[in-house]
Amino acid sequence: MNPSPQGNPLHSLAREQQVELSRQISGSSAADACDWTQTNCGVEASVEQMVEFYAWFNVCRPLIEASIFADTIRKTLESLPGPKIEGETLSDAAQKIFEMKAIVSRNKSYFTSQRKLRQRDLDLGHDARRVALLEKRAALADEAEKALRAPKRSIAEQDARMREIFGLAAREK
Repeated sequence: MNPSPQGNPLHSLAREQQVELSRQISGSSAADACDWTQTNCGVEASVEQMVEFYAWFNVCRPLIEASIFADTIRKTLESLPGPKIEGETLSDAAQKIFEMKAIVSRNKSYFTSQRKLRQRDLDLGHDARRVALLEKRAALADEAEKALRAPKRSIAEQDARMREIFGLAAREK
């Protein structure tokens, strides 16, 4: 019977300890890893919990390593002098670093998927800008229609209002 991850004390270890524990398990027996965990982490675990943890950790390893890597990048960028990088700029920087890591590790599929995600983000940004421009044009058109339908305005007043709405220079008289 496999204990649930919630009942396994090894899931509560710090990420760095989990990475080291995984190395310990792969380099020795589960019983030796139990002793190592007791000595170095102060956590008692059974062999069954150790086996369950190792299986879980290997499935989650890419996400855990990416999270550790992202934390390292964030801490490094925060420690640099000068203006702080936040929000979208930090996300862009991290994305480029992940792409470089994929290139260095020669992981073609990871690099391709990262580039596709970045292109999708760019496309969404372009779409958002298009929508914003269309909304602005629609608002200007609504305002121009109101100006044309306003009662008791002369053609000269309507012309002046249209020029004001659309940001055109006034006609010289």
